Amino acid sequence: SGSYVADVRIETPSNGVTVRYSDGVVVERVHVDGRTPWRDGFMSTLAAHSRVVVQDSSFDGGRDGVYMHVADGTVVRGNDFRNLRFGVHEMYTSETLVANNAVADSDTGIVVMTRPERNVVLGNAVRDSDVGVDVAGRSSFVLRNVVAANGVGLTVGSYRSLYAQNTVYGNDVGISVQVVRSRDRLRLVGLGIKYLDGVFVFDRHQRRLDAICLRAQPSGVGGVTRLELAS
Repeated sequence: SGSYVADVRIETPSNGVTVRYSDGVVVERVHVDGRTPWRDGFMSTLAAHSRVVVQDSSFDGGRDGVYMHVADGTVVRGNDFRNLRFGVHEMYTSETLVANNAVADSDTGIVVMTRPERNVVLGNAVRDSDVGVDVAGRSSFVLRNVVAANGVGLTVGSYRSLYAQNTVYGNDVGISVQVVRSRDRLRLVGLGIKYLDGVFVFDRHQRRLDAICLRAQPSGVGGVTRLELAS
């Protein structure tokens, strides 16, 4: 634990930096070049059962830029990701901060999956990817992100969560909302409705629910717009 990896350039189709069962590790100013079709590559940085800080680094090519597995409390900030399957990939990981990263030309920019909670996705920019930001689980915050020129800008699958002050522009589908439970009410705040490309609601089987609509309610406070899933 307590290791420091900095100012390193790595060229590999396999893992660049691997951290297992070791808290307090910092990875910064590292460049991992894994340029290969992502199915042939692996994880540029892998954190498993570890609390890690990954910052001010760049990742080009390979499978995932930063992959977390049971890595509660990890911080990923100020990094650049491109030409990957997933820029940031969280599995079974909670209480993380993913902030101020840039992702381009990837399958999915930031994906949080497999029963996570209390995660923060803040101030990231994702462009020219199939999906921008995809957050599942519960009790998380998705704030001040910019998703532009993607297939789907923002995928909403997290309940009891706040989505606020995000900019969603120039995507094929602006927001894809997955109904987690039939009685959930979903609130999306401050998305800037005049820049919204389109909102579509899907059930858990990816069937589009045309009968369910979203209604926009301007709050009158600083131009903030609230979208609520109509009952």
